[in-house]
Amino acid sequence: MTKEEIVAKVKALRLPKDSYIVFGGAPMTIAGIRESKDIDLLVSKTVLAQLETAGWKKVDKGPHDKPVISDVFEAH
Repeated sequence: MTKEEIVAKVKALRLPKDSYIVFGGAPMTIAGIRESKDIDLLVSKTVLAQLETAGWKKVDKGPHDKPVISDVFEAH
């Protein structure tokens, strides 16, 4: 995924400002360090609940890691 694709996909979510951060490999792609295949988000509890309601699938990755996923996104 390119820098432009990452930015466009995150903007398309239309998440409230100050309710999320992008972490993991995507910021490295934006900085030109390496490619990323997904976009990891850390979101507020409110946004997480909204994403679940919108149909994002909850996955169990461990006792303290249960993100919701959709397309290239993984929200924690």
